[in-house]
Amino acid sequence: VRIDIATWKPEATIEVGLNPTRLEATANGYVVCVCNGFFDSEQYVYSIAPDNSPYMMGYGSDCVAVGTKAYATYTVTDWATMKTTCTLSLFDPATAEIEKGNLTGTPLDFSPTFLSYDATRQLLVMGRRAADSDYTAAGSVEFRRTDGKLEKTFALGVEPCSIVAL
Repeated sequence: VRIDIATWKPEATIEVGLNPTRLEATANGYVVCVCNGFFDSEQYVYSIAPDNSPYMMGYGSDCVAVGTKAYATYTVTDWATMKTTCTLSLFDPATAEIEKGNLTGTPLDFSPTFLSYDATRQLLVMGRRAADSDYTAAGSVEFRRTDGKLEKTFALGVEPCSIVAL
């Protein structure tokens, strides 16, 4: 539901996928929405245009808007092999397409617990749980450049789930 902030009244109801969990606004008026579905369905990232029309851009389990673009992570587990694959992609909500040649499904060697953006340093921020954790090992936070390259990492808690960059 899109709400008019001045009146706190609904302006529009926008149909997207199952279980919407994250909304991010871009600088040019688009809203990016992650829909986590159910256990037996895929996770998708939607672009919602200023005219309230939604369009499914691709797979995604978390997202963050940076300027007029949106970064999204997508994690999928093959339950037969128990192998988890995670990718980082850059979407353009205005065209509802993955940016070709820039982070198109860049593989990550872990499944992020969150995705955020440090505007001051212009770095993506991702939480990482300890591999095969019994909840006693330290997780970490990774800072990555917008091209996906790792800039810095440090231990932080067992399974960091959120961070605010000041």
